[in-house]
Amino acid sequence: MADIAQLGIEIDTRKLKSGEKDLASFASTADKTSSVVATATKAIAAMAAAFATSQIVKAADAYSMMNARVSRFTDSAESATAVMRSLTNYANAAGAEVGSAVAVFTSLSGALQDVGTSQSDILRLTETLNKLGVIGGSSADEVSNAMRQFAQSMAGGVVRAEEFNSIIENTPEIARAIGAGMNLSMGQLRTAMLNGQLTSEAVLNSLMSQMETVDAQFAKMPRTVSAAMQTIENEFGGFVGVLNNSTGATSTLAGGIDALSGALVTAKDHTNEIITVAEALAAVYASRLVGSMVASKAAMTAFTATMALFNGASAVA
Repeated sequence: MADIAQLGIEIDTRKLKSGEKDLASFASTADKTSSVVATATKAIAAMAAAFATSQIVKAADAYSMMNARVSRFTDSAESATAVMRSLTNYANAAGAEVGSAVAVFTSLSGALQDVGTSQSDILRLTETLNKLGVIGGSSADEVSNAMRQFAQSMAGGVVRAEEFNSIIENTPEIARAIGAGMNLSMGQLRTAMLNGQLTSEAVLNSLMSQMETVDAQFAKMPRTVSAAMQTIENEFGGFVGVLNNSTGATSTLAGGIDALSGALVTAKDHTNEIITVAEALAAVYASRLVGSMVASKAAMTAFTATMALFNGASAVA
């Protein structure tokens, strides 16, 4: 009886020791896995930082291009800044990209400034057209296509069939607003177009008369999450752009890259110059494009190694 009891104790002890060993092994694996996850997190963070740096450069370049396009139709840097602010506000309200508002403004300015339309009226018209696009559910591409045709019709002095059809197809709300301003149905509006009665002046006056109505309709539109997110992106791009304009950071970077490209053309004869330019470029702008490229490669290497280690730890578990 005692032997049986002793045997039971030994069996229980062996099970206990086995359990302790398994627990210790699990704890060791958990520690390793925790360490791997921490390392992976750092690698992912480094990749995200490199990507963010690249995005900053893209945002600065995009703002510089938009500002340059707007500047063609303004008489000073201060005026261009004010117009960009207005266009950003319009885009934010519509939940659209600033670039689409800039495209509408520049298209209309090119067509209407020569016929004496004031900048304030062009801005107000840009706002109204963007709002009509939102009310009608038109995409940014559809609005852009319609605005190109609309601007052409304004520059030509009269809306023609091709331009009218593009507006109807891409942004029907704009056509409805024109018709409402003229007290015409869509069918009657088409007839007026075919008869050459949709002159630039008539269309502009019609849209101007509908601005308050459009504002009231737009105010009833729900504010979506995607629109709010687009506003953040617009404001971030504007902030980076203004900061970049004041520091000239991307101009310095672009100049350095151009200089390096030129040196590479005759690399075999200018090795020292290439090294000098590359070092200067990295020193001046290491945290931007060059820095992000290096960081991306290093982060990807670290991430790959970390994932292999993580998979190994999982296999042990």
